[in-house]
Amino acid sequence: MNMKKVLDYIEKHSPDTFYYMNGGCFKFYLILRKRFGVLNVTPYHNSDHVISKIGEEYFDATGLIDGSQYQPMCELWLRKSYWYK
Repeated sequence: MNMKKVLDYIEKHSPDTFYYMNGGCFKFYLILRKRFGVLNVTPYHNSDHVISKIGEEYFDATGLIDGSQYQPMCELWLRKSYWYK
């Protein structure tokens, strides 16, 4: 996966990161999943934030981040989500 392509997409589609960093982080994962494919984007979480792993890098609405404090979301939790389809 071309990381510049991912970062360009994030910059273009999240000019105002407030929503995606204040309760809309799972929705942002779904946007990336739709754009880059279900097999390429994996959701990770900690106690209060969802991020996306694409390739070996981690992203949220601010761009590339350190994902070392996050763990993969389980499939059962994903299926219970209102937004997951």
